[in-house]
Amino acid sequence: MLLSFILTWGEMWFLDFRVLPLETRAKEVLTSYGWLQSSERTRLMPSSSGDTPQQATGLLQRYMDSGETASISCSNFYSPMVTPEHSDDDDSLEGDAMDHRNRKTSMKNQNKAQAKEMLHLAWKTLTSSTDWKYEKSCSATGDVIASRQSEEGRKVFKLTGQLDIPARILLEEIFYRMEDQPSWNPLTTECKIIKSVDRNTDISYQVCAEGGGGAVSVRDFVYLRHWELVDGVYVCAMTSTKHSNAPPHAKRVRGESGPCCFAISQSEDVQNKCNFRWTLNTDLKIRLPKFILDNAIMNSQFTFMTHLRKRISELKEELSLNDSV
Repeated sequence: MLLSFILTWGEMWFLDFRVLPLETRAKEVLTSYGWLQSSERTRLMPSSSGDTPQQATGLLQRYMDSGETASISCSNFYSPMVTPEHSDDDDSLEGDAMDHRNRKTSMKNQNKAQAKEMLHLAWKTLTSSTDWKYEKSCSATGDVIASRQSEEGRKVFKLTGQLDIPARILLEEIFYRMEDQPSWNPLTTECKIIKSVDRNTDISYQVCAEGGGGAVSVRDFVYLRHWELVDGVYVCAMTSTKHSNAPPHAKRVRGESGPCCFAISQSEDVQNKCNFRWTLNTDLKIRLPKFILDNAIMNSQFTFMTHLRKRISELKEELSLNDSV
């Protein structure tokens, strides 16, 4: 109670001895300069600068109406200091940000849908086609290559073999460690992930080394990649796509690839081995006789398998060391 009385008494003292005398003094000064008439019914501010005896009041009116005063008032008194300039347009900024997020989400969903469709087509080509024609085999490894015509009229090659590694570990090496491939596969000089769509889907860029002693120049590819477990088989599919972060290179020929895949399944007969199938549907954009080009592609498949087996031996040694630790 005592505190309330003291506060009320203080406010009344301040009003009587400070505020009211200051207001009276201000009115006297304004009246002496002609800025304010003595009559309490006289308008404090005339409607225009032409009202004589208050020309100075007209100047004050124009000053108050100026954009500078309005700007100062809005920015310094009505908006918090941390509010960004043009904060009145927050709705439009939020709308732009939402549009950007919607576009990103739409593109992501589009990539996912395209990836699933591409994997379905590659898996269908691998399993549903009965018109595969034997081409050649490697007696040392048992790898066999067959071929068939694609719907686009391009030759599709399928390699079948067996590898001495569990299926899941091979998937990890081929899909998730793709960027390390140039370290063990001399057929490629650069591999990188351009965009990660989700855990099972990405867009990658790959540069293939020149071949034939320089007769075949460097090729590069942009792939949409996606893997799924289909009927107990790890299917890693890919097809050519476009991306702004990998435009065509002036000194490289941009190759194209239709839906193709690696299919990896655990062997039921031999422990820690997997069955490996690989379809290759590619256009190198090169003018060579068809039989020469076909043989070059099949030889590159055999060469890849040779280097992949060397890499598997290294992985097995690494795994053995990890197990011993």
